[in-house]
Amino acid sequence: EEYIPENDEVEEDAKRSNSDTRMNASEKEGVSTASVLEELKNDGGFMPIFEEYIKYEQMITDYAWKMHLLQHEMTTLTHRTMNKQTSTILNDE
Repeated sequence: EEYIPENDEVEEDAKRSNSDTRMNASEKEGVSTASVLEELKNDGGFMPIFEEYIKYEQMITDYAWKMHLLQHEMTTLTHRTMNKQTSTILNDE
């Protein structure tokens, strides 16, 4: 049987997920992702291997982003077309 949480359980989960909890936080303040990435870029032996490792993930992400943009464009276009048609029908009556 499928478990369906009560509303108060869902609200508590939402409160916890919106908190300022940092997972795997660094003990060293001031170390940003950007600064770590910059250091890795300077490592000539590491970066080519890393880029090869993530290239397919990047291709999938890029494809998904293009698909999302096309879907958004078509949805927006469909809504505009429907609104014009509805407006025309209502004005003709």
